[in-house]
Amino acid sequence: MKLQSVEEFFYKRETVEKYNDDKIIKLNWECPDVLFSFRGVYAIGVFIYYRQLFVDNVKTDIMVKDEKGATRQRLYSDKFLSENYPQFSDVNDLLEIKGFLEHYYDIGNIIPTWPGANVNRGMAHCYDIPNVYYKRVL
Repeated sequence: MKLQSVEEFFYKRETVEKYNDDKIIKLNWECPDVLFSFRGVYAIGVFIYYRQLFVDNVKTDIMVKDEKGATRQRLYSDKFLSENYPQFSDVNDLLEIKGFLEHYYDIGNIIPTWPGANVNRGMAHCYDIPNVYYKRVL
């Protein structure tokens, strides 16, 4: 599946693992996980291009500002991104984002992991991006 737009990504709602289920079964991978999360890459792009929308003292989670200054809303949340992606046209139109979307569902974007890795990676606030994960964990 080659996605053409950010809108299509938020509309499809299918995980890379589910899309490649037949290949994962043939490879006998017990604990597959996405290597590079589109949502993670997209969230970092939104943070960079629209920095003024987020709190200043970012430690692990990037929090969205409101009129009082801060909320409990995380940038990475599916709800926030799927409801607000239309306003992030500077990121939506990037050639790099479009190129990533074309290959997002490729089997090369899935890795076999150890039992518990998905939970561990999630708790590391790494946005399912290996470079961020391994720098934080090691």
